[in-house]
Formats: sequence, C-alpha cells, structure tokens
Amino acid sequence: MMASYFRLIIVCLIVEIVVGLRFETKLSHAAPISKSQIRTLLEFSNIRLKPQGYGCEESGYRSVGDVLAEMLDAGLSRQREIDFNCREIEKSLFKQCTTSYSNCTEWEKTECNSLILEFKMNSKTQKVDPNSFQCLQVP
Repeated sequence: MMASYFRLIIVCLIVEIVVGLRFETKLSHAAPISKSQIRTLLEFSNIRLKPQGYGCEESGYRSVGDVLAEMLDAGLSRQREIDFNCREIEKSLFKQCTTSYSNCTEWEKTECNSLILEFKMNSKTQKVDPNSFQCLQVP
C-alpha cells in the first residue's frame, strides 16, 4: 500500500514538472524587438495611456512614448533585450501584441520587475489600433 502511494506521488511530481516546463516555454516565446517594430511603435509616442491601475501611473508613464523611452533606456543601459510578441485572438481580426522589458535574470526570478506595453494589431493590415494601448508594471 505504501509503495503504490509513493509511486503515485512520484508520478504526480513528474507530470507537474513536465507541464510546468511546457507552460514556461510557451510563455517565454517572445523574440527581441526589431528596428521596424520600434519604428512602428514610435509613431504612437504621443498616445496618452488611460489610467487603469496597473502600476504605470505611479511611475509617471503617461504616454506610449514614456513607456518606450523607459524600455529603451533600461535595455541599453543594462544590456537586456526588449521583447516583442503577438498572438492571434480567437474569432477576431486583431492579434494581441506585447512589448516588454524585464530586469529578471536566469538565477533570480523572484526579485525582478517587468514593464509591459500591450496593444492590438490588425492581423491582415498589420496596423496598430491606437486606442488599444495599455501599460502594465509587474513588481
């Protein structure tokens, strides 16, 4: 009885590890931002962000340009990548895109912050919806 209980615990741990690794791999499938993507986003620098309580207001980020400037400064001064990722939205003409910067390191994933700029882009025309920008700051 005890041996079968022990085997069940081991199997559950293995399944948890495998599922966790697959989930983390899917989440970290962002690519470094390209020059053309930066140019596209810079066109929206003057767009004001709506205060939504995601931590960006307290840091003084009032526009898309404020967030991009912080990301570029942090990316250049700390030699970290700024990531860009888009995923299709089911039953929609748009895809949800994010540009993000994180000061996380491989060995220190709990004591870090991320700054994320979310927006929607038309899947066919690749045009950004200027009313869709949101800023998230995750401690």
